[in-house]
Amino acid sequence: MPVDKRERVNIKDLVVDRPEKKDLSFDPETLMTQADWNRIKRRNEWFREQLDKSDDQKFLKSEYLDYIYRTAVLAPERTDLLCPDKGYIGNLIITDVDNRPNKEKTIYLNYYKSLVGDPGMVMPYFNFGPTAYASWIEEQGYITVPRITALASYKIVNSQVNLNEILKRLEPKFKRFLEIRTTFTEQAEIAAWTKVLYGDWEILGLDKNMFWEEAKYWMNDIATGNYAKHQLAFSLKILAAKEIKFTDHGLELVMPQPKPYDANIPTLPEVKKYGS
Repeated sequence: MPVDKRERVNIKDLVVDRPEKKDLSFDPETLMTQADWNRIKRRNEWFREQLDKSDDQKFLKSEYLDYIYRTAVLAPERTDLLCPDKGYIGNLIITDVDNRPNKEKTIYLNYYKSLVGDPGMVMPYFNFGPTAYASWIEEQGYITVPRITALASYKIVNSQVNLNEILKRLEPKFKRFLEIRTTFTEQAEIAAWTKVLYGDWEILGLDKNMFWEEAKYWMNDIATGNYAKHQLAFSLKILAAKEIKFTDHGLELVMPQPKPYDANIPTLPEVKKYGS
């Protein structure tokens, strides 16, 4: 039987490269359901109803402002989820900020700038500088959500102030982050505010691939409407942002565009049938 001397096909040449691993970062369209958005809207309406019943609800005011601020960052285009009355929000902040410790007032400045506009109306209540925040964080010995939130809020409101020396001073605290026992939601929020301060969150030493895998698990596992899901989604959106801008309206997140499907898959060489 004559030997076929045509060029043989090397089986190794037929192996197609694996497709690029899917980005696991936060995508509100896939990890937040319509039921989640509906629940956020109902929750905001409930806050308004409760606050209209009585002005003497300090904790409720603080919780509502935090909730609507996170919603504004998470879904700025969803105006149906936000309070359209800026005067109402501004009044809530002004009537509540004086009851808060000086160290926390910068958070209210951030609320005002992000939800209302120029925070000049609440500036007179504020007399705590970045060096004092650094000392406050160092007192505790490690990074906590309230303290990093306050410092990050200071940067958002005073984006023109150079915090490089302060952040350099605090680097050892951030580098010890993995030594602290935290819930995943707390871990994500600290990472988000770290990115606001430093421009990234590498300093925390987290394994990002593992982090995003776990984030997807928690977003799918937390019950619809649970506040923890809303809180986590806020943090993940900041972490997934391609760029963070500090504007007259607070944080502006530039999100990465989804990669288009690449249809240019390598074609296999034609294999002729035996005898052809």
